[in-house]
Amino acid sequence: METVYYWLCMLQEHKRGETVYYWLYFLLGILIPLIMLAFCNAMLIRALRESMLMRQLHTATSSRSVACVCLRVRACVRVCSCVCV
Repeated sequence: METVYYWLCMLQEHKRGETVYYWLYFLLGILIPLIMLAFCNAMLIRALRESMLMRQLHTATSSRSVACVCLRVRACVRVCSCVCV
């Protein structure tokens, strides 16, 4: 416990120690967490955009296939009705 108090007294007595403390606090307590948060947010935005593009791609594909099926059914009904008439 005395060692801790010794180092605290040393930081208070020397201006350089106080400067080092403030820089370490800035780096470890503010800057690094801020960079990590920005990186995680960027990756989240990227994943959401990719998900949206995949959803649009698959939705467009499925609606196209439904449209093609509807056109084929209509064509078959017309051909059958023409043959019957």
